[in-house]
Amino acid sequence: MDIEQQKTVYTHFIQPFLSRKDLSDPSCISSVNGSQLWLQANFGNFSKFATIQELQALNPNFSSAQVLSELAPSQVAELLLSSNVSNDTELIDRIYDRLEVGNTLENVDEFLTQLAANEQVPKFQPVVRDLMMNRTFVIISTHFINFTTEEFHLWFNVKLVPILAGFTPEMLQIATSSINCTNYHVIVSGLDKVFSDIPQDRQQSLA
Repeated sequence: MDIEQQKTVYTHFIQPFLSRKDLSDPSCISSVNGSQLWLQANFGNFSKFATIQELQALNPNFSSAQVLSELAPSQVAELLLSSNVSNDTELIDRIYDRLEVGNTLENVDEFLTQLAANEQVPKFQPVVRDLMMNRTFVIISTHFINFTTEEFHLWFNVKLVPILAGFTPEMLQIATSSINCTNYHVIVSGLDKVFSDIPQDRQQSLA
């Protein structure tokens, strides 16, 4: 079953069935105990096609934080956007622990792409932003050697923008250690976008 067929199963079978108002157990909630069991029993592997908003609409008691390990990276991004994470570094660590399961680069890519696709670029508190940038950099930096100019552009001018103000001089040194001038210019242009959000002492260190 390809991905389009999988989506069809969710949109034309699972979601409509659980949305029915004539069920003796609407959304099949009372037959299972807890968010994780509810998600597994009613969605299985098709849960990745649901949005967090849809899951919460079907089950008002649904806790996305409790099922973090079951969520797709895009859903994890939705969770982050809907949560008050002003200084919640514990949640950020849990999120990245989830993203590091499986293909870490693909997971972080999907996660940050979803964040960047938000109508308003999220503004994170420095402690959260810096932690996200640090954990993201650990994952993506090992792939820099294989990045094309287009990939550098997508990462530093799109995907990383919400957290790029957490970029450090040490990260810059690693990122530019084996790149050409074109890719260097791409990185600088990305940092320039978030210049006003970079702490002043770090601005001087990056210069």
